[in-house]
Amino acid sequence: MLATPEVSNDEIELSKDANDLPKKGSLGTISLDLAAETISPYLKIDKTVQLDGQRHIKLNVWSIQTLDAPSHTKNLIFSNDTKADMVFNLSTSGPFEIVGTKSNTGSKHPLAGS
Repeated sequence: MLATPEVSNDEIELSKDANDLPKKGSLGTISLDLAAETISPYLKIDKTVQLDGQRHIKLNVWSIQTLDAPSHTKNLIFSNDTKADMVFNLSTSGPFEIVGTKSNTGSKHPLAGS
C-alpha cells in the first residue's frame, strides 16, 4: 500500500507556527507492507481425545423400542475454541437429523429471524 503522509489538524492546532509545518505532499510517499493472519474456525465435538488422536461418540440404537431401550435422540455438544463469536452452519447426512440447537454466544445468524 502506498501512502502520502500529511500533518493532521490536531498537529496544526498544537504547533506554535503553522508556517513551520511541512506542506501537503512534501513528506514524500511511503510504502506500507500489510500482512494478516486469519484464524481457521471450526467446531469440535466436546469429547475426550482418544489414543488415536480423534474424538469418538458411541451410538446405541435398538431395532425395537422397549422401555429399557436407549433413546433415539443423542445430545452432542460442539465447542468453538476461538475467542471470537462466530456463526456456524450444521448439517447431517445419512439417517441422522438435527432436532434443535442452542448457543451461548451473542452472535446471530444473518438469516435468522428477530
